[in-house]
Amino acid sequence: MKILYHQKSIFGAGGIERQILRKAAWLVAHGIEVVVAVTDSPPPATRQFFPIDPRVNVIELGINYTPASSKESGMNPLSKTIGFIRKRILHRRRLKELLNKERPDILISVYPTVSSFIPSIGYDCPKILEFHFCRPWRTLAARRGVAGLIDRWRTLTDKANVRRFDRFVVLTDDDMQLWQPLDNLIKIPNGIPASVMTADPAKSKKVVAVGRLTRQKGFDRLLKAWRLVKAHDEAADWRLEILGEGGLRPQLTDLAESLGIADSVAMPGNIDDIGPRLADAAIFAASSRYEGHPLSIAEAMAAGLPVATFDCQCGPRELITDGVDGLLVANGEADSLADAILRLIRQPRLRSSLGEAARLKITDRFNPERIMQQWIDLFEALSPPK
Repeated sequence: MKILYHQKSIFGAGGIERQILRKAAWLVAHGIEVVVAVTDSPPPATRQFFPIDPRVNVIELGINYTPASSKESGMNPLSKTIGFIRKRILHRRRLKELLNKERPDILISVYPTVSSFIPSIGYDCPKILEFHFCRPWRTLAARRGVAGLIDRWRTLTDKANVRRFDRFVVLTDDDMQLWQPLDNLIKIPNGIPASVMTADPAKSKKVVAVGRLTRQKGFDRLLKAWRLVKAHDEAADWRLEILGEGGLRPQLTDLAESLGIADSVAMPGNIDDIGPRLADAAIFAASSRYEGHPLSIAEAMAAGLPVATFDCQCGPRELITDGVDGLLVANGEADSLADAILRLIRQPRLRSSLGEAARLKITDRFNPERIMQQWIDLFEALSPPK
């Protein structure tokens, strides 16, 4: 059997890239041929962040939807629209040529933004759309002007597009409900490997957060909560570490300064191996405005860390039972997130008990072998062995 994954990129440090590469490595280790076709090539001299199994065939289509130059990014809206349409036409042609050359048994797109042409691309095989967001992700991005109008229109048309795939795979029960009714809808969550290193939450005095420095991840909200935490004497010698990189770094740095907490906040950028950072922490904090199936939370839980997080759409509630293996607070309430973090700071035994319960839950429910068997069952149902 040959599987072809289609995605924007696998060269960055995001959770989608990590999941695709993990699944691809598992599949080739079990005798299944895997091709990964990406539209965007990495900039020159940019290193591959996550390792790629050498048995996985990565093909760059050379579309490059993300602006490759400051000149391109500075185009007016009409020029950008014309450029996008041209790239989309080229994308369809090159992907169709690749499909007819590689002859995969199943095509999996993990690229919802440009997926609408795939069901009618002219290559006969089962086609799956794998969705790593939540249904209202476009409108939750809160873009303004013409971009916001386009987002709202595309949200209205998304259901008509996804129903044309043979299967539409989402990650959470919450998202299952948001997409109903669809005949092709199924849920397969992310698999989470057992952590190599386990935290000892009772001994550390560090809160860690992980994610791209973007609006979605809500680190501006976390910094505001952290200011409230640092107003208490118990938190005087505690530090917050935000691991990740992104376009909002200058704004977040300025915000930490203006809130008077810069001396207790570190933002070291992308980290190759976050395992040691998680193992050295006492608390994991998450502040996203919306999610799909938050990999950073799951990995923190697998490492035995108690998590304090906003109960945003979609994902935290899928992973955490409030008060049993983590703490959920109302989405956007910075004072509630601060109270949850303070509660964990004040109670080392609670940190340890929640962290251990989290580790046991994740390693049981999201065992990668069990999750990948669900994918194998789906492949065999759609394309029985010849």
